Amino acid sequence: MRTFFAALAGVLCAMSAQAQAPYLVTDLNTTATPSTASSAPHSFAAIGPFVYFSATTMTTGAELFRTNGTTVQLVKDLTPGTSGSTPYGFVDLGNGTFVFSATSETYGRELWLSDGTAAGTSMVLDLRSGPDGSTNGPMVALGGKAFFLAEMPANRDLWVTDGTAAGTQQLLPSVTSTTQLRARFMRRCCPIASSTLSASAVSEAS
Repeated sequence: MRTFFAALAGVLCAMSAQAQAPYLVTDLNTTATPSTASSAPHSFAAIGPFVYFSATTMTTGAELFRTNGTTVQLVKDLTPGTSGSTPYGFVDLGNGTFVFSATSETYGRELWLSDGTAAGTSMVLDLRSGPDGSTNGPMVALGGKAFFLAEMPANRDLWVTDGTAAGTQQLLPSVTSTTQLRARFMRRCCPIASSTLSASAVSEAS
């Protein structure tokens, strides 16, 4: 046993020695005052050969960036000016594109699609007309699609998208409670697991 742990310790030490030390890729927010102000990068997602994330600069606000570990590029200024679109929730669709949530002054927070280029980045669909927006919750990838909750005027509904307007649809009928939403989702997507739901929850969702 001692021999095993001694060997394991040796392997871990070797791996630690070979690991690359952290380094600054780039200073994005160079025009900020004071100069120590951060670009506050967050929501990192490794998709294809790049890592996509949201970061803030004084000229763009919080927008979509990407890096290959050597250089950093602004993918697109979704909300021109300094207000920013604050993108997050990046979900890889597995076909070279990904969807995410972002805000614009005209449409509010809605669903967007990108292939990593400015020309290939656009809003998928304005699910909730007006500036209030709909996609405020997390998104989950499954089978080349993304599942998400959309805020509508009267309900919070479960939707699915393949990254196209035609392929973005409400998955379940409108519900008025979290219990109904959970029960209907489980019955539709996980019939075996749904058997563990309480009889009252299933009855309410019917």
